[in-house]
Amino acid sequence: MWRFVCIVGPGGIGKTTVAISVAHTLIDGFHDAVFFIDLAALTDPQLVTTAVASALGYTLQTQDPLVGLLAFIGDRKILLVLDNCEHVISVAAALAERVVSFAFRRDCER
Repeated sequence: MWRFVCIVGPGGIGKTTVAISVAHTLIDGFHDAVFFIDLAALTDPQLVTTAVASALGYTLQTQDPLVGLLAFIGDRKILLVLDNCEHVISVAAALAERVVSFAFRRDCER
């Protein structure tokens, strides 16, 4: 199974529909820990980490929000679906990269 998948293409072709369909297909393997995070309403890219944490039910309480989020995720098996990232892509991509790297390192340590 791939750890990281991007669905790209022009608006209106059904990327969100495909992502949601795949997430529904995989939900049992994640013990219902599938989170859909729509970033369309964000006006400040620096709020991406806060939006993800909020969707997971975590209130950020650290100097570095990403470190706090990674610690909260810990060894949980979750699926994050980040949608409407175009306007915050640099921060969303960096967050996704860190989450995937963190999960990979954690799994290698087992």
